[in-house]
This record gives sequence, C-alpha cells and structure tokens, in this order.
Amino acid sequence: MPASTTYTNAMIAELKAQSPLNHAKAKALAATDLFATRSVKSIIAKAKSEGIDYVAAARPAKSNTPKITKADLVASIAVSLDADSGSLDGLRGATTAALTALMANIA
Repeated sequence: MPASTTYTNAMIAELKAQSPLNHAKAKALAATDLFATRSVKSIIAKAKSEGIDYVAAARPAKSNTPKITKADLVASIAVSLDADSGSLDGLRGATTAALTALMANIA
C-alpha cells in the first residue's frame, strides 16, 4: 500500500517556517524524520500548492560559441585530405565525436 499523500499540519507549518524554500532546503527537509516518506519533488510541489515561496535554481546560460555541424566537419576533413567533399558523403552518418576525432588525427 503506497504511503499517504496527505501532509499534516506540522509538515505544512515546517514548510512555512523554511520559506522561501529552494531545492537544497527541500532536500534537507526530505532527510528529516518529519518528511521521511516524502520525496524532494513532493515537498516542492506541496510548497507551491500551499502558496509558499519557492526559489528555483537558475538555469545555466547557453554559450554563445557557434556550433560546428557535421557538414562543416566533413568539409574540413575533405579540405585536409585534398579530397572531393562529394566522395566523403558516407561520413555524414558518423557521430560528431567520431568526426572530431578524425579531424584531430588528420591535422
């Protein structure tokens, strides 16, 4: 039988006392005896449903470095080998990691 999904008044009071909640605080609460049967995700969801402030972790910013496509790698390999890029069309099915390793070994 699954654990009850009902939060006691003591649990909700503890969530309010920890406000504003974040992932680290929710993880610490999940390790306590009071919240022993609750997951971190459950604690965060309950806090949000009760209107308790939750501060989500900031997502890392995307890097502005241009992405190298497989077509670019195949073209670079063709130039390095003095080959016709059409003759290397089979390389387009290779993984980016394999093409990068091949390019590093050619140069």
